[in-house]
Amino acid sequence: MSELAENRFAIILDSIGTATPAQVGSVAKGLGLAVEETVKAVYRAPIILASRLEVAVAEQIRQLLVSLGFESRVVAESAATPQPVKLYDVALQLIEPAAAAEVAREVARFCGTDAGEAMRLMFSPPGLVLGGVSKATTDALSLRLEGMGVELLLSRPADARFDLFATGLSATIADRLRGELSMAKGDPDQPIFVPDLDYARANRLWRTYGRSGNLLLVDRNFQQFDIILEGIAASGVPSDQADILAETFGIPQEIFPQLVESGEVILAYGQRYGEFESAIERLAALGIWARADLATFTQCAVSIEGISAAERDSIFHAFGLDALAGGATLTTPRLPVMLARAIQHAITAAGGLAAIVEN
Repeated sequence: MSELAENRFAIILDSIGTATPAQVGSVAKGLGLAVEETVKAVYRAPIILASRLEVAVAEQIRQLLVSLGFESRVVAESAATPQPVKLYDVALQLIEPAAAAEVAREVARFCGTDAGEAMRLMFSPPGLVLGGVSKATTDALSLRLEGMGVELLLSRPADARFDLFATGLSATIADRLRGELSMAKGDPDQPIFVPDLDYARANRLWRTYGRSGNLLLVDRNFQQFDIILEGIAASGVPSDQADILAETFGIPQEIFPQLVESGEVILAYGQRYGEFESAIERLAALGIWARADLATFTQCAVSIEGISAAERDSIFHAFGLDALAGGATLTTPRLPVMLARAIQHAITAAGGLAAIVEN
């Protein structure tokens, strides 16, 4: 290696840190780099941002980057060897509905968009907000959202399992798809559901049938379920049944008698594959019958009353929705269930009355 090369240095950008996409763009322009490509690369950090620099220049740029919120370092040119980076897709699960507006503002700042678009990303099933980003980027977003009542869901597509949902296919396409899936021919108007496909097969099906617009392949890591209580057997031991409902789902023991007499009740929201299967089995062993209903793509309306139109419209605006014409009482159009529940919570917190309308 020449002496010139040994005396040259590179800047490694390890993470976007607390910086913004706009600041990435400014840095890219200052270094004479293509803005769009640099922004994409930064979300896949660590990357070599600049190389073949004198040490004083490299350190000056590093200090600028740190002052803007980036995580970066200077290394010898000979040590600046890019390493393969694992990439993830990222979805959000909102644990605290009251935090929706705050979370949306932070997601918007991180993604370089506005709060309305961030809301759309968060609540459009399955809530995917970032795709093909590095662990350094997911860690940076996680730090920004810490304590806000939200959970990041990460998945590497190549390692993921997928569920296939298809509706509204033409008879010809439906027959072709069923044949490829080794399924018997059926009514073309009936939905097609195939669980637990690996990435290679899911990707092959998507390339063939995705253009129809009527086929969904959804990463299992991003799907959410409601756990529905169907019934409680009188032959079971009531104290044991009350205990397991309290331990598993936080159901107060004092309301157990009402549950015995009730119809179907939602025991838990936002459950994922791997979280509910064993719980349902344990319940069944004690004579409690429950099921998991996929909630990710459920749509429902919200019936609202007892709140002024101005307050109601302000809440809609906070969720990126247009105001609705109506008097003191109205029912929204059908919305993604997670959004409907967040609006219900916001209306109730503002002193109004809101109820989810399933049908």
